[in-house]
Formats: sequence, structure tokens, C-alpha cells
Amino acid sequence: QLRVEVYSQWLAFHTLFKALSNSEPGIFLELCQNSMTERALAPGDELFRFGAKCSHMYFVVKASLSYVFGYGELEQKSTEVGIRQWLSEATLWVKWSHQGRAYASCSSACDIVMLIASEFHTLFANSSSRMQLQQYARLYATRATSDNGGAEHVSDVWGQRPLIAEFVDQAFEIQRENDEQKILLMMSDQEFSPKRIFQAWRRVVADRDEALGFGC
Repeated sequence: QLRVEVYSQWLAFHTLFKALSNSEPGIFLELCQNSMTERALAPGDELFRFGAKCSHMYFVVKASLSYVFGYGELEQKSTEVGIRQWLSEATLWVKWSHQGRAYASCSSACDIVMLIASEFHTLFANSSSRMQLQQYARLYATRATSDNGGAEHVSDVWGQRPLIAEFVDQAFEIQRENDEQKILLMMSDQEFSPKRIFQAWRRVVADRDEALGFGC
């Protein structure tokens, strides 16, 4: 029970795991009990290095990590990854090798919670949310590639909030459900007809697309 309380609070900061805790509560509890581990990094300790095969998704729970994308002469300026952020989510969806190195700063220790990717796959492979997870994975991989100009340019820290929330909304059809509720509210004091429902739907879609930056 203690493991569930500890790990669920950190997983819940990621919108996907929050959704899974609602749609698959039993599997989510098992995930917390059997698929999570911890690691304490002393100041300057390395979490992972460029090119190493990745088997975990990492959540920062104390202090912060420094992450450097690239290798050798192609290394970029370090990025700070703080509490309630994560690294290497891509390992849940594709065969992933680290695209940079991550380490605790020289001034402070850092605590990490780690999700074992293979355990995640096993638990959710035959779950009722399998199709939604497949859709989420497609959205994640497609957007990561397009945003970064190719899969080889995707870093371990790509994909934080609110981008992930957008993928969850699409994969779990949360936006569609919200749209239907808005339409019903619009029509609550009017006569229902195909024409009126279509007009209300068009207004909802137009408002949503404008909010996402697709409006004219």
C-alpha cells in the first residue's frame, strides 16, 4: 500500500498515467507495486550516457538533473530537468537509446523514480486501454519526429506538459466527449434538428481549432 501511495503521486503528474489510473485502476495499482524502482544520485553522479540502451522512464522527485543532448563536439548546452518532469518516455513506445547524458549537479543530490518499460508493456498489452495506448504512441512518435526534424534529433526530455495532455485528449477521446457535452448545452433550450446540431458542432470545432492555433 505504501508503494502505491508513493509512486502513484509521482506518476499522476504525467497526464497519461493519470488517465490510466482512472481507466485501468487495477492495472495501475499493479504498476505502482511491481514496476517502479528508485535511485538516489549523489552530486555529480551520472544517470545515463549517450548511446546506452534505455530500459526505464525516469521521474525527477527531488532536486534536479542536468541533461546534455548530443555527443562529443555535437553536445548542446545542458538543460535542467526538475521535479515533476520526466526523461526517456520514448522507451515506452519505441526501441530507444539515450540521445544524450543526464547527471546530478555537482551542488546537490537528486532522487529519481524509475518505471521499468518491459513491465509496463506486459501489464498493458492486453488491457482494455490497449487501443488508446497504441493511438497515443502513434501521436507521440509522429509529433516527436516532425517537431525535431527527424527521429535522430529527438532528445530524452522531449514531450513534457502540455503537449502530453494534448496526446491524451486525442487518444482517449476526451476532447470528443467534451465537444458532445458543449453541443448538448448549446441545444438545451432549442429545438433539436440535424441542421441545428450540425451548426452547433461546427461552432465547437471552429472554437477548438482556433484555440489550438489552426483557426484562420
